[in-house]
Amino acid sequence: MTPIGGPGKRTDKRTFDSEGRRPPGLDDTIGRGHFGQPRTIRLRLKYAHGPRTSRLRPLGNLLRHTDHRHAMNERITLVTNMIDKVGGLERYVDELATRLVPREFSVTIIAKRPSPGPLTVEQRLDGVTVVRTWVPTKRLPWFALEYAVGIPYVSHREIRRHGRGSIIHGHFFAPMLGPALQALDYIYTFHGPVYQELLDERQDTYFLPSRGHKAAVELTKRAERFVINKARSVTVLSEFMRDKVDELGAHPRHSIVLPGGVDTSRFAPGVSARPAWAEAASPLLLCARRLAKGKGVLELVQAMPWVLKQLPRAMLVIAGSGAEKVIIEQQVEQLRLGRSVHLVGDVSGADLVNWMRTADLCVVPTQRPEPFGLVTVEALACGTPVMATPGGASRRLLGSLDRRLIFAGIAPQDLASGICEAAKDQAFLLRIAERARKHVHPRYSWDHVADRWAAEYRGFGKG
Repeated sequence: MTPIGGPGKRTDKRTFDSEGRRPPGLDDTIGRGHFGQPRTIRLRLKYAHGPRTSRLRPLGNLLRHTDHRHAMNERITLVTNMIDKVGGLERYVDELATRLVPREFSVTIIAKRPSPGPLTVEQRLDGVTVVRTWVPTKRLPWFALEYAVGIPYVSHREIRRHGRGSIIHGHFFAPMLGPALQALDYIYTFHGPVYQELLDERQDTYFLPSRGHKAAVELTKRAERFVINKARSVTVLSEFMRDKVDELGAHPRHSIVLPGGVDTSRFAPGVSARPAWAEAASPLLLCARRLAKGKGVLELVQAMPWVLKQLPRAMLVIAGSGAEKVIIEQQVEQLRLGRSVHLVGDVSGADLVNWMRTADLCVVPTQRPEPFGLVTVEALACGTPVMATPGGASRRLLGSLDRRLIFAGIAPQDLASGICEAAKDQAFLLRIAERARKHVHPRYSWDHVADRWAAEYRGFGKG
C-alpha cells in the first residue's frame, strides 16, 4: 500500500494540508455569501510565514459523483463521529477495522478529532489508517451552526481524498450527509436515534439557545432519516433497532440485522482477583456504564438501601465516568453508602475483564432501551450472569437465556427486588453462569461478525 503523503514520507501522526504540506494549525470558519449566491466554506491554513486563505467552491459544485459499484471491494472506508473515547460506537468501529485487516481489506477510518486542531493522518501498527478531521471549538457561541455545516463538508472532503475507489461504510449521520447529498453508494449502520439523546448528551458543553432546542432535535431527526433513506444498504444491531428505524420514518432500500461483536478470546472465563476491600462482598455487583442521564446508574445507587436490608454484605462497583459523576457521588454520600458503593472510574482492557470475571452479578439498569447490549454480551462471555431492565435488545438477548434476568421495571424498587431475588437463589445464578458463554459465543464473537461483514462488503462490491 502506498504511504499517504507520497513515497518516502512518514505516515505516523503526520498532518498535511491540501498541497501536501504540514501547516501548524487549521481553522475552518463559515464565510458569508452574497445575497442570492451559494454559501461557501472559507478554509484558513496557518503557515509559519503567515496565514493564507483560499476560497473554495460550494459543497454541491465541489464534489463529484463516484460510482462505488465498480470500486475495488478490498478497500473499506469507515466513517464515524469519533474513535478517541470509550463508548459502544467507538469500540464497534475500532474493533471492526482491526478485524478486517487480516481478512485482506485495506481499512481507513475517518472521524473527527477529540478536540480542535489540524487534520492528522496516522498509520497504526495494526494496519488501519486513521484520518482525524477538523472540529470546531465548543467555546464559540455559533458552535452548533459551524458543526452542522463544517463537519459534513470536511468529512466528505476526506472521504473523496482517502476513500476514493473504496466501499464507504457510515456509522454516524453527520459526516455522511455529504455522500447522501451526492447520491453516492454507501452502507450505513444505524447504531441508534441520535435525535432522541441530542439534548441530554450535550450536557451544556456548547451554547444552544433554549428556544432552538426543538428545532435542533427536528433537524437532527430529518438528517438521520435522509442519510438512512439514501443508503444503498442499512444494517442494524438488533430487531429492536429495526423498529427504531421505522419510528424514525425512514424507509431504507435494503436492511439486515448484523449484531455487534465482542472479543470473546479476551472476554472469557478465567482467573480473577478482587481487591482487599471487595473480598467480603456477597454478592459483588458490577455496573459498567457511562455516568450519564438515562444510563440508570443513579437509579441503581438509589436501589442499594433496599438491597442492603436483605443482603447486608452486598457491594456495588461502578466502572465508568461521565457528566453525572458528581450527582452520583452526592447520592452515595446522602444515602451513607460509602462502604457499599465504590466508583472506580473508567476501566478497560484487562481490568474490565477482571471485574467482569470476579463479579457475582452484572447489572445493566438503563432507563432507555439498549440498541445492542455490548456490556451484557461481554459479561456473559466471561461466564457472569447479567440482569437488565426491560426494553431494547436486552429483552430478547437475556429473555432467551432466562426471563428472570429481566427486571420487572426501571424504578429503584424494581432493581432492588430483582437483585435480591436472584442473589438469594445461588443455584439459579450457578445455572446461568454455566450457560452464559454458550449463549453468546461464537454468535457474537468478533471473528464471526467480521466474517459476516467481509461477505457483505464483497457482495456490495459486486452489486
